[in-house]
Amino acid sequence: VGLAAGIGAALAGGALAGWVSQTAQAADELARLADQTGVSVEKLSAWGNVAQRNGQDLNDLAELTTEMSLRLAEIDKDSEGAGLALKQLGLDYKALAAMPAEQAFEAIARSVAGTENSGRKTALVMAALGDEAQKYITTLNTIGASGEMEASITTRQGDVARDYKDALVKLN
Repeated sequence: VGLAAGIGAALAGGALAGWVSQTAQAADELARLADQTGVSVEKLSAWGNVAQRNGQDLNDLAELTTEMSLRLAEIDKDSEGAGLALKQLGLDYKALAAMPAEQAFEAIARSVAGTENSGRKTALVMAALGDEAQKYITTLNTIGASGEMEASITTRQGDVARDYKDALVKLN
């Protein structure tokens, strides 16, 4: 019985260590993506949960927010291209470009969610955010319709995980 209990405790300890490592890695990744995109860890965490339920990857969604920010900076009129698509979604590209990335993304997502005609919605999303954005329409709809979403990882947890991972790298 003693040996079996010891083995069980060792296996449980190993499983716990593995879980802690995976959780720290996920939080660290979110913190680094937040730095790259200008979107908070909480928003990325919540959006990542939605993307995952839709069979998508958080890294790709983060790339979409970066692409959105670049496109917003390049728009110079609302009579063609992305500017016109945003106008047809009821949005002002100048106002979006002045917003933090997460607010602009959520504003676009709300407008996408409010567009009933799916063909029109697809065309507007592609024109506003690029051809790759069409695969995120379901995720944009969910984010736009959800309002406040709950994050599974906070900025503080992401910072702690980043520090932990950096410390491990220094030890090796």
